Amino acid sequence: MTAKVFNVFANLETEFLEAKKSLKDVDESIKKITGREPNLAAKGVKGQTNGRNRVALPFGNSFSTAISQIEDQSDEPLRKRRFFGGSAFSRLRGDQRDIAYDDYEEPVRKPTVQSSVVATTRSAKPRTQALEEQKNDKKSLARNKRMFGMILGTLQKFQNEESTRKDTQTQKRVEIEKKLDAKAEQERTALRKERRELFLVRREKEAQIRRIEHKMQRVEIHQEWERSHQHLSNYIQTKTKPNLFYLPAKHTPETEKRLQETKDKYRLIVAEKRAKVQKELSEIDELYKKEEQTLLDEDMEEMETHESDTKQNSDETKPLAQIESQSETLESNNNSNNIVISDDNNINVLNE
Repeated sequence: MTAKVFNVFANLETEFLEAKKSLKDVDESIKKITGREPNLAAKGVKGQTNGRNRVALPFGNSFSTAISQIEDQSDEPLRKRRFFGGSAFSRLRGDQRDIAYDDYEEPVRKPTVQSSVVATTRSAKPRTQALEEQKNDKKSLARNKRMFGMILGTLQKFQNEESTRKDTQTQKRVEIEKKLDAKAEQERTALRKERRELFLVRREKEAQIRRIEHKMQRVEIHQEWERSHQHLSNYIQTKTKPNLFYLPAKHTPETEKRLQETKDKYRLIVAEKRAKVQKELSEIDELYKKEEQTLLDEDMEEMETHESDTKQNSDETKPLAQIESQSETLESNNNSNNIVISDDNNINVLNE
């Protein structure tokens, strides 16, 4: 009977080790996605220098001692150059001092001739007279009107082409942005789903480990109890209370009969206790199954709530996009106006 209990404990221990290994694999997968341990917050690593080279001062020494050590480690030519070579500015100043001022020659000043600009007088017509002459010259007026109309027509044509090109580019850009947003949203959704599934699996593994630990603890307690009572079955138990256990030096038929009765009694007690333990193990399984189902329902409800919130946010962003597209349409319509010059030199703007 004890061998069966040990087999149950060994099976539970094997299952426990497999569950721990599986939990470790799930943690590694979560770490690859999130970039950190699933049960630890991101903490700064001590001793980081952020890529800067720092000089570690020796313990117990002063700053001057550390500086002297740094100078001792430097090369000898550098020290000589620092004390005897001088700096670049000193060398430049020395070169400047060596310049002979006698060699400097002033440029020869040449004589200059003053020039004067004389403005010629030009007879200017009054503005009213110029306007009257232009009104009387119908040929020039018609030519100016045609040229002005051609310029306005060219400008209108360019505006229409530019608005059409902008509309096409805007439409293409909107389509590309929609595709990119949809792809990014799909990737985010897939990543969230994978992360949520991994955390669900991790929670299930943790619950499984707790369940196995609980069962192992119960089986271990039963093992200790069974060892003690199995030892008592080797003695004769008295019928009077309190019960005493004894073993005679020499057996008689009566003592052998009572010894067998004691063994049979404790065999039944151990069998009943084992059945009770087995029932408790089944109850532990049922209890943890209910807990896992409750956690799963909560996670599913949270998932549905998150998806509904995401959908609501996307629906709220749609009217803004529609308003932007309508404003762009109105702007393009305003740019696509026809300009007509009437006979009385008035400029009329006609909407299509």
